[in-house]
Amino acid sequence: MEINMKAELRDWLTKQKWDIGATLTFAHDVTPEFASKAIGRFWNRVDKNLYNNAAYRYNKRCQRVMFIEGSEYGTRYHYHAAIKMPQDRFDEADRFCQFLRKQWRAECYQNKIVEFKPTRNSNRLINYITKHIHSFDCDTFDVNTSHITITDPLNSI
Repeated sequence: MEINMKAELRDWLTKQKWDIGATLTFAHDVTPEFASKAIGRFWNRVDKNLYNNAAYRYNKRCQRVMFIEGSEYGTRYHYHAAIKMPQDRFDEADRFCQFLRKQWRAECYQNKIVEFKPTRNSNRLINYITKHIHSFDCDTFDVNTSHITITDPLNSI
């Protein structure tokens, strides 16, 4: 029996509520390796500003799933993301989006194309950001820049 990775990943991700949808596009043509490193630096900046040293000591991080697209689809490399708003730090999604935008500009100031916005429908967001995953290949899911906290591994996402 073969597993449909796209369906499984979507099913796994839609069990969570995602607050923010994001698209992070690079201003110039870059390699996937450069893009992943830049996104990694961005999230390190976000996590450090949110949680200070707890980000490194206790691995406290903003929860997110990251998907890279580009090149093979005739577009520049860019990321789509589903992000959980840290309820202990922000009470309004718009303010959290402003915070994220500011961190992105500080890390990737030359990149003008960026969108962070609250989402009302997590399932629609997940379906959109996983659109280029194939049934038997989920290479666009960037495990290096994603962070998901699992509190109960037997009954969670």
